[in-house]
Amino acid sequence: MTIAVSLGPDLERFVKEQVASGQYSSVEDVVRAALVMMEDAASGDDLSAFGTLESLRARIIEAEADPRDYSSEEADRILADHREKRLGYSAT
Repeated sequence: MTIAVSLGPDLERFVKEQVASGQYSSVEDVVRAALVMMEDAASGDDLSAFGTLESLRARIIEAEADPRDYSSEEADRILADHREKRLGYSAT
């Protein structure tokens, strides 16, 4: 299904920045991820890409205490795996 939307300059800039950063491979991927997060919030699941704020804080504390030193490639792989499982798409 194809749907055309007008985002306005601020949201358009934000979406383009997300794609340019490499976090998402296309405008469609950015919109899809946003809609999945909205769907979760509407269902009462209230899970963003990383969970609730409390969950994110706990993960940060856990990561800071982890003695392993992840390379940027390893971090990218972990994030890609997360996106594929959580959002249902692969950026590759």
